[in-house]
Parts: sequence; structure tokens; C-alpha cells
Amino acid sequence: MIIIKDKLVIGDKDDEYYFKVFNVMEEKFEGNLGKIGEGPCEIGFPTFIQAIPNNLEDIGLVLKSNFGYQEMSLLSFDESEETNCKNGIEKIAFDFMNYVKVADSLFVGTGIFQKKYASFKIGEQSYEELAIDYPYLSPEMKSIPNSIPMSQQGKFRIKPDGTSLLFTHSSNPFFDILEIENNNITLKFRMEGEAPDFIGSDSPKSMSAVMTDENKYGFVGSSTTDDFIYLLYSGKTRIQENENYANEIWVFDWDGNLIKKFLLDQEVNQIAVSSNDEFLISYHDDGKPNLTRYDLGGQ
Repeated sequence: MIIIKDKLVIGDKDDEYYFKVFNVMEEKFEGNLGKIGEGPCEIGFPTFIQAIPNNLEDIGLVLKSNFGYQEMSLLSFDESEETNCKNGIEKIAFDFMNYVKVADSLFVGTGIFQKKYASFKIGEQSYEELAIDYPYLSPEMKSIPNSIPMSQQGKFRIKPDGTSLLFTHSSNPFFDILEIENNNITLKFRMEGEAPDFIGSDSPKSMSAVMTDENKYGFVGSSTTDDFIYLLYSGKTRIQENENYANEIWVFDWDGNLIKKFLLDQEVNQIAVSSNDEFLISYHDDGKPNLTRYDLGGQ
């Protein structure tokens, strides 16, 4: 779920389309997005949405079913998908598990790497690992086992102006703020909470990292504006149940300073904040989808 200008885009899959789009200012449904299928510009499961830096007219789609990427217009809906589809990449090669577009031809991602992040450019045959180490490693560890990146999967959120990038873990309380300048990506701030508690397998044929019942979950939802980072913090274990739902919001600036914390009146598993920081929309499913708006007053 994400807000682009006055559009709320949310995953709500039906028989034909993957996403629904609402006008948050007029509080009305505008149309469907992302036709399901295998034809040109059609998408499969799973597909994730992301903002495009300095672009309020389109949205990026990370096509995890085939490790591709494409962009679609937010100006028209329910028409020929081919007319709304552009900048498609059939397959992101290499060992990427997650990725985000940070410039016209530049992507940053996580995967089975010896470093926390790697970057790649469209048209090139190789990627570059960034000089940013994984958190929670002992100094004695010289080679990264496959279970480490598997245990530290997460979600990217781009700052709307394209100058910074957020990466959060849902499996534990952790986030990085990366700075983007002239296509160079560096670590600006890192918050390390409790390390993930997991049982891992490093076999190339069965890489895995299964969180234990005692593992404390972290930031299960996030949203970014040009001024602030909003994180939905769980802090629960599986023993406590509903570990992917929370009602505690942590607000940071892009320098990593904690601005404030506040509580919602219900537990949710997705949040999206308006570009002017005036309101937050939450989502939870209790047998039917629920959207709730909270006024923030521009912080």
C-alpha cells in the first residue's frame, strides 16, 4: 500500500486485477491496476508496488514471479494495459531477492551477496556489491553463509525526491538509511535492535532461515515522505501471536533521529502516509479489508 500524490494504491487481488486505486482527497474508488495474466504487460503473483523518484504520474511494479520490473500510469485505469505499461525489464538476473529503482537505469537490491546490498544498471551483465556490511556479524566471520541474507530480507522505501533509500527488516528491529548522490549509494544511518533468532540452512539447494518462536519481530510496515520515515513496530514473538500486526508508529527524520512515537487505536499490518504528512491510512483484514484514516496535522 502506498500513496502517490492523491492516489492510494493497494493490493486487493480479484479475478482480473492485482491492485485497486482510490482518490484519497475525494475518498472514492478510481479504478483497477495490473491486469493478471501472462500476456504483454500483464502481471503474476507476487507483485510489489514502489514509488518512482520524482514521479507522481506512474508507479513501479516489482514482478517477483519472473524477477522483472515495469511501470504503469496512475492517470488512467481499466483500459488497455499495453498503453499504460512502460520501462519494462523482462528479468533481473543474478542473485537478487529484492530490488528498487533509484534512478533512470539504476537499481539497488538485496540478495545472496557477501555485502548487504548490490547495485546494477540496465544493460550491464554484472552487478556491484556496495561497501556496506551485514549487521550482527562477528569480526571472525570471513565469509557470509547463505542463511544470513535469507534471515535479513526486508522492504525498500525510496524517499520521494530520490536522495535517500530506506530498508527495513520485518523479522527484527532494524533499518538502514542509504544516501544516493550521483548514482553513488552509501550508508548514512543504521539502527540495530535485537538480532534475528533463526534456524538456518546454507545449502545452495535449500537455503532457508526460519525464525524461532522466540524471535522478536520488527518493522512490519513502513511509509516515507520527503520529511519523515514512518515505521509500524511489532516487537512481538510468534508465541504472542499476530506478530505481523501492530499499532505502534515510530517516526524518524532522514538523518535517523527519532522524532516521536504514537499509538493507533487498533492493530494493523500496512500503513501509508500522505506526502504532506497530514494523514495516515492503515489497512487490516479481519475477514474483510479495512481502511482507516488518521489525521497527523503535518507533524
